[in-house]
Amino acid sequence: MRILWNNHRDARNPKGGGAERTIQAVGGWLVSHGHRVDLLTVGWPGAAAEETLDGVQIHRFPGALGPHLALPGMVRSVRPDAVVDDLGHVLPWMSPQLTRSRGVAFFRHLHRRTLPGQVPAWLVPPLAAVERLYPRIYRSWRFAVESASSTADLVALGVAPDRITRIPPGVDLLRFVPGDRSPEPSLVFFAGLREYKRPDHVLKALGILHRKGVRVRLTIVGTSEELPNLRQLAADLGVAESVTFPGRLPDEALAELLRSAWVNVNCSVAEGWGYSILEAAASGVPTAGYDVPGVNEAIGSGDAGIVVRDGDLAALAQGIEGLLGANDSWRRPCRSLAERYPWSACGLGWERLLRATSEGAR
Repeated sequence: MRILWNNHRDARNPKGGGAERTIQAVGGWLVSHGHRVDLLTVGWPGAAAEETLDGVQIHRFPGALGPHLALPGMVRSVRPDAVVDDLGHVLPWMSPQLTRSRGVAFFRHLHRRTLPGQVPAWLVPPLAAVERLYPRIYRSWRFAVESASSTADLVALGVAPDRITRIPPGVDLLRFVPGDRSPEPSLVFFAGLREYKRPDHVLKALGILHRKGVRVRLTIVGTSEELPNLRQLAADLGVAESVTFPGRLPDEALAELLRSAWVNVNCSVAEGWGYSILEAAASGVPTAGYDVPGVNEAIGSGDAGIVVRDGDLAALAQGIEGLLGANDSWRRPCRSLAERYPWSACGLGWERLLRATSEGAR
């Protein structure tokens, strides 16, 4: 099959995260099984316009609208058997209206939960209204989701359940493996530094722990314009000497950091799926997070950590403390949960869906 995948970022994008790693892993798996995958995406200063990564042909166009304008030409060039419109951003690709190709809309999560703080307040209502149009825009396409909460969100938008295929993500079980913990108890936060990820909450929870006499170090991974504010907050809370900000880490360095960590912390408002939770679990590291869509499902039924009431900082700190105290007992359950999600299963799920799409009616 020839597959055209449309997404606003790729795995090499400085702002890319777990969603982009998913695209690359699935795309690489499909290529290794005899398919062609072209990824249409946005460039950034210094990025190559064309690049091949794990066999995936990446095509980058400048500006937020560049790839959208290039889409019809890409369809004529690639002549795909199936198109994937990745809805990782709220604005849809509109492929059913721009092309005659068959395809799948990949619905990540309900953006209206995460838009506040990411865009000006006046933009939230119109963008949420656009999201409500997904069922009409993609009325002739199937939808793919990763989680039960995303399925429920689509149904609430008006998509019939029989048009939704759930394909859970995978995790690199060879790269993310258990290892020797750091001598001193340590936390890691690597879910992203955007406002809806609430990195300030992990700092506030750390402050609570320190006031209780629980000494633990914290590493906050990632880059954003919020870093100065986070550094200042750490200083204001009196925990600056216990916090490290290494910036964006290469995959191997991230895997090494996870192997040494005692607890992963996720403070997101919501996720389509908590990719960082799965990578931490594969490393034998439990997660403390809020009971919100995507996060609770990734943690499972207490298999890979604990969830507490959304926004309850005291409960979050208490949960972290409990995971620190019983850390050894979490390693096997965490790894066992991660082993349920090999990339091969995810890749096979996508192959089946795309083949059925390419062979079916538009």
